[in-house]
Amino acid sequence: MTMGRLLEAVGECKEAVRIDPCFGRAHRRLAILYLTLGEAEKAILHYKLARREASSEDIAQVNRLQIHRSKCSEPRKPRDWHSVLKEAQSAASSGADSVRLCGLQCCSARASFLH
Repeated sequence: MTMGRLLEAVGECKEAVRIDPCFGRAHRRLAILYLTLGEAEKAILHYKLARREASSEDIAQVNRLQIHRSKCSEPRKPRDWHSVLKEAQSAASSGADSVRLCGLQCCSARASFLH
């Protein structure tokens, strides 16, 4: 799904939960979209609002994403770009497919090439 389509889907889900704040499936769908965009905090919020629609695996997936993203943004030793790239790849495999993570992977790959 392209970034434009993801953002369009986010807008539609936001409209659905604005109309019916108790619409659990729309909250779960919004959480999945935010997870895909790498927005872990927003994903957790909407999983909580989804209540019965969200599974413990859904929450665990967001938690894994948060762990990997925090490791990506920690200060690193000058030649430690391999571990940053590894964490970015782990974040992507945890469900995030955002431009931000892609950019981080590209920067990591470039830095490892230059060093």
